[in-house]
Amino acid sequence: MENGCLLNFLRQRSRTLPESWLLSMCQDVCEGMDYLEGHSFIHRDLAARNCLVSEHNVVKVSDFGMTRYVLDNQYTSSIGAKFPVKWSPPEVLHYSKYSSKSDIWSYGVVMWEIFSEGRTPFENRSNVDVVTDITRGIRLYRPQRASQPLYAIMYRCWHEVLNILYFNILTVPCFCTFYKEMHDIFLLFFFSSTITSPFLLRWWCRSLMVGHLSLNCWRKSENWQKIKTSTHILLYRWTPNCLFIVVMNVNIFYSVFVNKYFYKALLKCSCYIFYLMHISCGYIRTMK
Repeated sequence: MENGCLLNFLRQRSRTLPESWLLSMCQDVCEGMDYLEGHSFIHRDLAARNCLVSEHNVVKVSDFGMTRYVLDNQYTSSIGAKFPVKWSPPEVLHYSKYSSKSDIWSYGVVMWEIFSEGRTPFENRSNVDVVTDITRGIRLYRPQRASQPLYAIMYRCWHEVLNILYFNILTVPCFCTFYKEMHDIFLLFFFSSTITSPFLLRWWCRSLMVGHLSLNCWRKSENWQKIKTSTHILLYRWTPNCLFIVVMNVNIFYSVFVNKYFYKALLKCSCYIFYLMHISCGYIRTMK
C-alpha cells in the first residue's frame, strides 16, 4: 500500500496526527476485524506492524500468515508454536488457546500503539517479564493522547477470558460492540471540536452509511428478534435520532449566535441535512 505499514506511518508522523485521524484508524482496524470475526476467522497476529495504510490514509488489516478458520470459535496451536507475546492474552501465553477474543486483546494493544503513535508495548520489559506482569493483572498505561473513554475500551479488551479450570469465551464483547462505542465517542468529539480534518468527514460519511451499527452487526445482535417489530424499530432508531436532532439544533445555534463560527455551523448544517435524509431512508429500508 502507498503509505506502508501503520507502525512506520505513526512513527514518521509522531506529534502531528490529530485525534480525529487516530480515532479513524482505530475504527478502520475494528471494522476489518469485525469482518473476520463474522466469517469465523482468527487473525492471531494483529499488531500495528501488520496493518497497511492506503493512499487515502485508510487502514487495512493484513499479514494473514497465522490466520485460522475455526468452526467452534477456538483454536489450540501446536506445542512450540511462536506467537507475539506482548500482543497476546493470558490464555494464549499459558495454554496456546486462541479465539476471536484473543484478537480483541490484540486489538486493544493496537489501539494503544495508535494513540501512543507507534511506541512498543511493554518496551522496557522482556517477554518473560511481560508474561509475569500480564498474569499478575498488570496492563498497559493510558497513552497521553487517549481520552478516558477510549482507554476504557482498551482496558475492556484486556479483560481476562481465562477461568481457573476452563476457558470461558463469553466474558469479552465482540468487535461490533467496540465499533459502536467508538462511533459514539466520535459523535462527542464531533460536537466539541472544529472540523478541520478530512478524517472527521470520512467518519461522518461512514456513520451515515452504517447508522449506530452496521447491518451485519445489528442482525448478529441477540436482541435482533425483538428489534424486528415495527414498535421496537421506532424506539431503537428514532429515539437516539430525535435526541441527536435536538442537540444539533442547539449546537448550530450556539455556533452562529454565540461563537460566530459561521463556517463551522455551515458544515454542521450540511451534515445535519444528510443525516436527516439517512435516517429517513434507513427507516423505510428497515421496515421492508
